Amino acid sequence: MENAKAIAGILAILSITVFLLVLFALKQPQEKPHTSQTEKLSPSPVYPKNDSTSLKKDAEASDENADNLVPSPPDPRLLEEVRNWGKTPIVFYGKVVDEKNIAIPNAKVDLRVNDLSKEGTTKYQKESDSSGTFVVQGLRGKHLHIDVKKEGYYQGKESFRSFQYAGPGDHFVPNKDKPEIFRLRKKGQQAPLIITGGGIQLPKDGTPVEISLLNGRQAKQGQGDLIVRAWSETDKKTPNGEFPWRFVLEVPQGGLQANTEEFAFKAPESGYIPKLEQQFIPSTPGWRSHLEGESFLKNQDGNYALVHWEMIPGGSHFIYLRSRLNPTGSRVLESDEKSWYDAVSKGQGVFELVLRHKPEPENTP
Repeated sequence: MENAKAIAGILAILSITVFLLVLFALKQPQEKPHTSQTEKLSPSPVYPKNDSTSLKKDAEASDENADNLVPSPPDPRLLEEVRNWGKTPIVFYGKVVDEKNIAIPNAKVDLRVNDLSKEGTTKYQKESDSSGTFVVQGLRGKHLHIDVKKEGYYQGKESFRSFQYAGPGDHFVPNKDKPEIFRLRKKGQQAPLIITGGGIQLPKDGTPVEISLLNGRQAKQGQGDLIVRAWSETDKKTPNGEFPWRFVLEVPQGGLQANTEEFAFKAPESGYIPKLEQQFIPSTPGWRSHLEGESFLKNQDGNYALVHWEMIPGGSHFIYLRSRLNPTGSRVLESDEKSWYDAVSKGQGVFELVLRHKPEPENTP
C-alpha cells in the first residue's frame, strides 16, 4: 500500500516538471530562418491608408530636385559650326530678262543676306548692266534672297528667288557661264476696267445665286454675269473631316475658259464653255476642303473679264471672287493705273458707267 502511494507521488512530480518545461519553451523568442545575401530584398515603402502626407512630401522633393537641374552647355564645336555658316563666301551671277527673253538693263536688284550682323540680316542693292546681268561677290552669309524690279514692268514668280550657301540641306553653286534668270513682264496696252472683289455666302442645297461683275454682289434673277450653285453635305463628315460637296459655275448666254498664265492681260476670242463643275467625294483621291482657280469670262453682253474664284464649302459656305471686267467689249484686261470705271446703280438692276481718273500730284515749289 505504501509502495503504491510512493509511485503515485513520483508520477505527479514528473507531470508538473513536464508542464513547466513546455511553458518555458513557449515563452522563448523563435529564431528566424536564415536568408542568404542574394535572397534579401529591400522592403517597399508602406504608406498609411487614406494618408497622402508622405506622398506629397516625396513629390515636393522631386520637384525641388528638378528645379535644381542645370542644362548641359551646348557643344562648342556645334556653336562654332553655326558661326561659320554666317562666314560663308557668297558669289552669285544673275540676269534680268522680260517675257520675250530680252535683256533688261538698269533693273534694281535688292539683296538680303543672312549673316553675323547684329540684326542677323544685311541689305544691299545693285543694278543690272547693259546686258541685263549682275554679279554678287565679296559678301558673306548663310542665305541670299534676291528681289528684282523696274519701273514699267510687272513682278512675277520669277522676279524674286532665294539661295542657300551653308547649313543643313543642299547648297547653291554659282555658275558664271550660266547665270540665274530673273524675269519681269513689260507693261503693255492698258484700259480702264471695273475691278471688284469680295465673298458671297451660298446656300448648301444648290440654290442658284447670280453675281454681277459690275459691283461684285449678288444680283436679281436674270441680271447676273455669273451663276453659282453649290451643294455641301457637312452632316456626312467622315472621321478625318471629309464630306461630299460639289459646285457649278455657269455663265448665261456666255462662257468660261480656264486660265493658267501668270500675266493674263488679253482674253481669248474663242474656246469658252457654258459652265464649269467639280465634285468631291470623301475618301477618294483628290478630295479638297476648298478649291480655287482663275477663268476668263465672256458675259451675255459680249464683255470680257478675268475672274479669280475660291470655293469654301465648309463653315459659312461661300465663294470669294476677284474680277477685272472690261465693260467696253474690248478683250484687253490689263488695268490702267490712272483710270477706271465705276458702275453706279440707278435701281432696278440698271447701272451707269462713270470713268474715274487718279488725281495728278500737285507740283510743289
